[in-house]
Amino acid sequence: MRPAIVSGRVVGPDGRGVAGASVYFVHAPVALPDIAQRTGPDGRFSLGVPVAGRYRIGVNAPGWPAREQDVEVGGLTSPLVDIYLDAP
Repeated sequence: MRPAIVSGRVVGPDGRGVAGASVYFVHAPVALPDIAQRTGPDGRFSLGVPVAGRYRIGVNAPGWPAREQDVEVGGLTSPLVDIYLDAP
């Protein structure tokens, strides 16, 4: 069985993608290594999750306030998540 993928975009208040933001798991239903992924030029990211459950995703981007958001992953679903950052 392959893991599900949580993917989406980190966006600013204007709806534009935030490039170079660190996206990582703050909380997961199982132990996960401390791994962060950087968003691409359009703010997109993709994180693999090993089991279904509730995950908390954290985002840090230079010049922006940090943000956390919960996402529910069920079975092999691959949720799409937009994480909106507040204005710096």
